[in-house]
Amino acid sequence: MNEAKLPNSRPRRRGLAPPRKKTCSQCERSKVRCDLKKPTCSRCKTRQTNCEYPAGVYVSVDTTFDKTLSSDIPPASVATDIQRPPSTSTGSSSQVALKRTDDSSLIETHSFHSLYNSSDIAPFSVKMENHSELIELPIAPPADWNKPDLDFENQDLIPMPTADDIATRWTRPYLTMSTESAPKDLMPFTIDSIKRHLKFTISKLNSYVAPHYIHYGQLSSGIKEPLVKCFRLVRLLNHAKEDVHAIQREIHQEMKNIYDQGPQPGEMDRLCTFQVYLTYMIALYLSPFDIYAMSQHEEGEFESHVRLQEIACICARTGITSEAEESNTRPTWESWILTSAKRRTLFTMYLFTNIYNWKKGIPNYVAEELRGAFVPDGTALWRRHDRTAWEQEYNAHLLRWSDGKLAISELWRDAETGSATRRDRVDRWLEKADEFGRELFSICAQIHGY
Repeated sequence: MNEAKLPNSRPRRRGLAPPRKKTCSQCERSKVRCDLKKPTCSRCKTRQTNCEYPAGVYVSVDTTFDKTLSSDIPPASVATDIQRPPSTSTGSSSQVALKRTDDSSLIETHSFHSLYNSSDIAPFSVKMENHSELIELPIAPPADWNKPDLDFENQDLIPMPTADDIATRWTRPYLTMSTESAPKDLMPFTIDSIKRHLKFTISKLNSYVAPHYIHYGQLSSGIKEPLVKCFRLVRLLNHAKEDVHAIQREIHQEMKNIYDQGPQPGEMDRLCTFQVYLTYMIALYLSPFDIYAMSQHEEGEFESHVRLQEIACICARTGITSEAEESNTRPTWESWILTSAKRRTLFTMYLFTNIYNWKKGIPNYVAEELRGAFVPDGTALWRRHDRTAWEQEYNAHLLRWSDGKLAISELWRDAETGSATRRDRVDRWLEKADEFGRELFSICAQIHGY
């Protein structure tokens, strides 16, 4: 038997590219692969040709939920119902389920999704005010999340006087008249430790778990489309076996769009912009694929880092601490979420900058502009999703820290390093620290001692 004459003799694997009859008419005529983007595929969009799909052969990414399913959801000011995967749902028969395709993949509901297919839908949705359809959550809400009503504007944040130093941080290694101390001595095992931590942070998105710098309270301020799209693209990149170029180009385009839009008007919007851009940067840099080597995008690797620091500066300028925190009294839950998430995102960016500079042979200096910034608060505070429970926990936190909260600079080498008083404060913090806090301590101890 001449197997060369039987190109279709091998069994088709489920999940491979769809038959050509499902492609758009232009790609079918040209006998090329179609990425099935709706309403216009990438090739037709690039060539500015009319993109048409055969009727009834492909489920569009714009497919909406069955109207009979969404009609039972009551309206609410923020969110009224969380939809979880049917495989884990224990609710009553009246609970709204997501419409499913024949291959048990959840159908997408957003017209703004372009690259994604039905196998990557986040199975968590809520009903939002002024929306006729369910809105996808970028991450899975915790079991005790009760959709709090939070207002992140007009909080008692203290403007950060050294914020501009964040934007110009990339220039420091090139300044010949620098008055700063000697560069940090980063050992290879320290760099490996940072890489492992950041890789683990990004891999959490595969399970729809929020990174350590994004608080679940951010979901209550309105579902941010950039967050949804960011987490989707990162999940695709984490699982990519082919079409890596397309995912990488999409990410770069999103990063460019974020930067070109300029500063956002709201505090949480600016924080979201910072978090999304940083997440993209980490995902690209730590991808198993050599993303930057493959990239032909006009936005280069170095320019992306400069832009990241500029976005971080804009976010930090309005403040990374509140008046209540500075006076060691209990802040509002909103201001604490805002400042805590800002500090966590900044610390993560500086960790990422360390490995980037180290790889490029660029000196790393102590972040003096962050001196006095408070370390990440512990797990009990960060994971409280109810205002009353958080206030009770913070009252206990104040009793533990009657001498003032620990600052990140107390983890740096100075005259007090190794003293009984310093170690007592650091140990007290470590008792309640979450995984990120412990990782931050470990890295600082490797660099500065303990």
